[in-house]
Amino acid sequence: MVELQALTKQLAARKARNSLLGFTEFTNPLYQRADHHQQICAKLEAVERGEIDRLMIFMPPRHGKSELTSKYYPAWYLGHNPDKRVILTSYEADFAASWGYKVHNILQEHGKSLFGINLSQKSAAKNRWDIMNEHKIIELYTIEKMTLRMIELNRIYNEDCLEGMKRIPDGFVDLTVTSPPYDNLRT
Repeated sequence: MVELQALTKQLAARKARNSLLGFTEFTNPLYQRADHHQQICAKLEAVERGEIDRLMIFMPPRHGKSELTSKYYPAWYLGHNPDKRVILTSYEADFAASWGYKVHNILQEHGKSLFGINLSQKSAAKNRWDIMNEHKIIELYTIEKMTLRMIELNRIYNEDCLEGMKRIPDGFVDLTVTSPPYDNLRT
């Protein structure tokens, strides 16, 4: 029985490495998948493989797009590409920073076992954390207010998206996810 449990866990870990939806279910056993989640994950995996270079996802609130695209996908993507960066933005800086910290927590718990990456113990703040990969520190930032004139490639930026988008040049964004406030109907 113990061997079967170990084998089941190994298979789940392999699925988590190879599939965004498998990763989501592995890191959150209570996650309830729906058909549209499978479609979103298939498209996000194609973005990670470079098969899709521009993707926009439009869905009503409470359909799981933020969980998949702002929490699980960045962690899974960085697990596969620890030398790359992700930009997370939102309508409000603290809200964006909260997603960055969720990504941090997932990688803190599962990064080493699934992808062989660690988070640096020197940087555990919500707005700044680093990945250590083969003794090389790769810096990740979640910044509330950017002072840069130009968005720097391969960094995570968490800030008010309306402010941040003003500095993004044409043709720069690969993935956009939207959940407008819907006249304050969000809960």
